[in-house]
Amino acid sequence: MIRKLLAVGLFVSSLVAAAGCGPDYPNCDSDEDCHAGEFCVNNLCVGCREDGDCPVGQGCREGACRDIPGYCDAQRPCPGGQVCRANHCSACTTDAECGPGAACFDGVCRSAEACDAGHPCPAGEECVRGYCRPIPPQAGPQECQFTPVYFDFDRDSVRRDQRAVVQTNRACMTEHGRAVRLTGSCDERGTEEYNMALGQRRADAVRRYLVDLGVPRASISGTQSRGKVDARHCYEESCWQQDRRVDFRD
Repeated sequence: MIRKLLAVGLFVSSLVAAAGCGPDYPNCDSDEDCHAGEFCVNNLCVGCREDGDCPVGQGCREGACRDIPGYCDAQRPCPGGQVCRANHCSACTTDAECGPGAACFDGVCRSAEACDAGHPCPAGEECVRGYCRPIPPQAGPQECQFTPVYFDFDRDSVRRDQRAVVQTNRACMTEHGRAVRLTGSCDERGTEEYNMALGQRRADAVRRYLVDLGVPRASISGTQSRGKVDARHCYEESCWQQDRRVDFRD
């Protein structure tokens, strides 16, 4: 009798032990192996399986609920003058997005004073779409740009159609007080020695023309030749002619 009771007890104990056997946490075979509110994903207990498992404003990232960057709603306003658009903080595009007493300035909502014909803006501001805005600074005069002077093949005299270019460059020099260095160049044809000499003659010719136009010699810091050092490999005149020039360089 005693032996039968012991056998029955051992059998029951083995059943209980078998029933409680399972993977060690956080390993799992199903959600039942995890803590309350957790999910079994790839045999591991995690806090979420998808975004719908997370609170509002958070998303499921690598098994954990994390804040969604830039998320906004009625309880989570946007910082820095941004507006909430489709639950995402964004730059404003219209004054209406900023609400009363504010206007959109370069993508940021800022306080603004209303204005109209009877309520002019203070000094330094202008009325734009019913709100006072700072008057943007006026851009200063743009500094002129120099244009290369082009030459005919194997020639070092300033062409008639290039004289106006020299005069325009001269005006740029005198009006803005700019000193230049003249650099002569040639196309790829001919020897290096010949083209170095030809490039120098072209730079000297432009220098003389400028001096004849009244440019002080001190405004021309010097002349030099690049010969065909910068020349491109061409196969037609439209390309070669771009290399036969004198550049004005500060």
